[in-house]
Parts: sequence; C-alpha cells; structure tokens
Amino acid sequence: MVVLLYMNWNYNRTGSFEYSSIQNINLKSYNLYYFNVSKYGVDYAQKTDSIITKEAQNQKTYKEKQNKIKTLSLQYLQKDWLSYSIAHAKGSFRMLIDPGRFDVYNFFEFKNKSQVGFLKHLNSDGVSGAYNYFIKQPLIILILIPIVLLLNVFKLIGFVLFWLKNYNKTSPTCWFMLALIVYIFLLTGIIGASRFMIPVLPLYLLFSTLGFSKKHIKGFTI
Repeated sequence: MVVLLYMNWNYNRTGSFEYSSIQNINLKSYNLYYFNVSKYGVDYAQKTDSIITKEAQNQKTYKEKQNKIKTLSLQYLQKDWLSYSIAHAKGSFRMLIDPGRFDVYNFFEFKNKSQVGFLKHLNSDGVSGAYNYFIKQPLIILILIPIVLLLNVFKLIGFVLFWLKNYNKTSPTCWFMLALIVYIFLLTGIIGASRFMIPVLPLYLLFSTLGFSKKHIKGFTI
C-alpha cells in the first residue's frame, strides 16, 4: 500500500506511475547494455545506448522521456528475446554464487581504477576474461574471493537439498518464502550480483541450513 501510494504521488507530480526512474535506467544501461556487450560487443552496446539516450533527451516531458527509454529498450530486447532470456537466466543463477568482489573492494576501501568488475569481463570475454581479471587483484581479494565462492556453493547445495527432500511435504509458508526468493532472482536477472540477495538472504540461509539437517524443526517438515 505504501509503495502504491508513493507511485501515485509520483504520477501526480510527473505523469509517470513508477516507484523510481532507476527501473528504466536499469533496463537501458544494465540489462540491455550488458546483453549487447555479451552478444554484439562493446562498440554496438555503446552505440545502442547512445541512440536510446538521444531519443529520450529529444522528448519534452519526464513522462515522455521515461516512456521512450522503456519502449526502445524493450524493442531491442524483444528482437533477441530467446538469447536475452538465456542471458537473464544465467545472471539469475550467477547471483547465487557471486563472491561479491565489488562489496569486498568497498569494505577494504580499494580503488577500482578501471571502474569495471567481473560482470563486464564475463559478458565480454567469458570465464577466461573473468579469471585474467581476478588474478590481477590485491592479495586479500585473491584469498577472500575463493572462500566466499566456496561458501556460496555450499549454501546453494543446501538450498537445493532442502527442496529435493521436502518439495512434496513442506508447508505453504515455505512455498511462499520460496516465491519471494525466486521473484528476486528473476527480477535481478542479467546483472545478478551478491548484493541483490540481501532482501531474501535470511530466507535463503534458512533453507540452505535446513537442507543439511536431518532433524525435525517445528514449523518445517523435514
């Protein structure tokens, strides 16, 4: 209700019924951009982004600008809907094991001179590009990233084990919590990174822990 009221307030002020312009910025500058980088290369991705930006700037009102960004971005994605769907699914899965290089950098206050991370290298040069980028990182990053990656793999295994063992006997509450987790995965998609897990991380950790347990815990059928 609060979100809907806020969106309605934005509509009265700008004519655009939205929570934030970040939705369209994300669609153009991340979803579409990184998809184009992975399939067509950086030059094509930058050119497409510039075309959409220029078209949006030619519009008069905020509403028209946002609609133009959304419409043009979706048109490009719809032309490659199958390839994009695969890329989106890969990004959603990658979020489950992403070691959070960006967040570790911020924690230790390292400066990233190139202003890019694993996502850019994964999309442009694949796994080998990400590996070559990784081995050039500071020592503490080289130590922590594999540890976090391993922990994330264990969490994923526990999560899968829980549902393999309990999908036919768990409670509706668990299914509702799973729906929330899947919603975040699908919403994030191609730009999947560990920090986007935060809203559902407690639920994810709960299922992951129970996946390794053989005991019955009240409220859960295990």
